[in-house]
Order: sequence, then C-alpha cells, then structure tokens
Amino acid sequence: MGDTLAPNYSRGEKPNYGYAAPHELDFDKASFGTIAPLCPLYHERKTRLEAGKRRPFFLSNHTGEFMFSQKSKSNLMSCHPELQRLFTEVVKTWDCTVLEGHRNQKRQDDAFATGLSKLRFPASKHNRFPAHAVDVIPYPIDFADLDRIYNFGIFVIETAKRLGIKIRWGGDWDMDGDFKDQKFNDLVHFELV
Repeated sequence: MGDTLAPNYSRGEKPNYGYAAPHELDFDKASFGTIAPLCPLYHERKTRLEAGKRRPFFLSNHTGEFMFSQKSKSNLMSCHPELQRLFTEVVKTWDCTVLEGHRNQKRQDDAFATGLSKLRFPASKHNRFPAHAVDVIPYPIDFADLDRIYNFGIFVIETAKRLGIKIRWGGDWDMDGDFKDQKFNDLVHFELV
C-alpha cells in the first residue's frame, strides 16, 4: 500500500491506521504496558478532523477531541460511574461507540440463546444496575477488523491502569496479556473486577 492515505480496496488493501496489529507485536506480560503508544489513532484522527470528515451524529468539542453520540451517552449512563469515567477518557483519544451497558432479562436471554453470552440472567455483570459491564467498539464499527478491535482493547486496558480502574476485557479473560489462550472471545466487552 505504501504511504498513500487512500488504500486501493479493489486490490484488497486495508487502511493503515497507524498502529501495529496484535500479531505484529512481540511482547510478553512484562512489557504489556509499553505498547499503549502504538494504539491511539493519532494520524487517522488528525486526518479526519483536518478533512472535516464526520459521521452525521459525530460531535466534537472545541479541542478537537471525540465525543459520544447521544445513544452512546445514554448507554454509558446505565453503567457504573467508574466505567463512565473510563470511557469518557477513552473517547477523548479514540472514537468509539457504546453498544450496550445495562442489559435486561429479555436481552440477556437473547444474548445467551444466540451464543453472544455464556451467562444466563442475572449472572452477567450487564444485568446489575448500574451495569458493571459495557460493550464498546471503535468507530467506525467494523466487527471484521479484528486488528483494530484488539488494539482498542489494549488501549482501554492501558487507560484503565492509568486511571486506577480495575477492569477485565473479553479478549483477555484471565488478564495474563496472552490473547491466544481464550476459549470465548467477547472483544467489545469490558467489566469491572
């Protein structure tokens, strides 16, 4: 792809987001905290802001930081204050969407029936009020872009550490920094521990 900003999609090229994919990172548990600088999409964010490219519901304050849409804000408000504090900080650097906070019994039953959750109601941390779990994905939403989702998860973990908030991510349930030993991936899931 070279140094061009616009990939040639007809040749199967993917955008260069300016960060390393998980399989490109050679790190162990001890160096896990040193990869956070690779994660923020500084170049993409700067390019989008300079070009004036914004989604219809994209909000920006006077500093050029990302902000949540009303729907994301509403979903985040159903979460524990520590999760609200964490993702309010995350969105300043990395544009993201809050898919779900609190989950009622019907939605939990549906998630369990479809295999999106391994827990029945009321065992999920989504079922508490305020919710102790939240599902968040980088914007623009692309569930197939696993490299970007993994990097977002790493960025959230590092931000939580910096803020002193203990969380678990659905891409590293045992919290050992090894993403390949998971039996169930829920890459958009973050919960308080």
